[in-house]
Amino acid sequence: MSCSYDGTEWNVYDNNAPDSPSNLNPPDDGPNIGELFGIFAGIAIGLGVLTTVWRVRAARKIASDAGMNPDAAAAATLLGTGGLTATYLAANLHPRPTSPDDGGVHHVEPPARSTEDRLGELKRLHDDGVITDDEYTRGRTAILDSV
Repeated sequence: MSCSYDGTEWNVYDNNAPDSPSNLNPPDDGPNIGELFGIFAGIAIGLGVLTTVWRVRAARKIASDAGMNPDAAAAATLLGTGGLTATYLAANLHPRPTSPDDGGVHHVEPPARSTEDRLGELKRLHDDGVITDDEYTRGRTAILDSV
C-alpha cells in the first residue's frame, strides 16, 4: 500500500493492483537496445572515417616526399587493397632527386661498400665457380688499386 496527497485529498493505492500508479509507469532502466546500437554504429562510422582520412594523408605525404604523384597514391590507397603499403614500397623503390635543381633527372647512387665486402664477394664468386681464376685476379687487383 502507498498513499499520496494532491493538495486536497489523500489517495490510497494498492501496490499489487495492476492499475496502481506505481505499476503504470515502470522505472526507466536506461538505454534500450536500439539506442545502444545507434551509439556503437556512430562510433564505428566515425572511426572508419578517421582511419580513411589518416591513410590518405599518410599516402600523400609518403608519395610527396619521394617525388611521386600524391594524387595517384591517394587513389591507390582508396581504391586498392593494400594501397598504403604499395605506396610505401613504391616510394622506397623510387629514385630520389639528388638536388632540387637537377632538372627532374634522378640519380641513384649505389651504396658505398667496404674493400673487405668487395673482396669477400669476389672470393665467393670465385669459390662458387661463377668467375675464373683470371677474372678473380683482375678483380682483386682492381679492388686493391682503388684503395
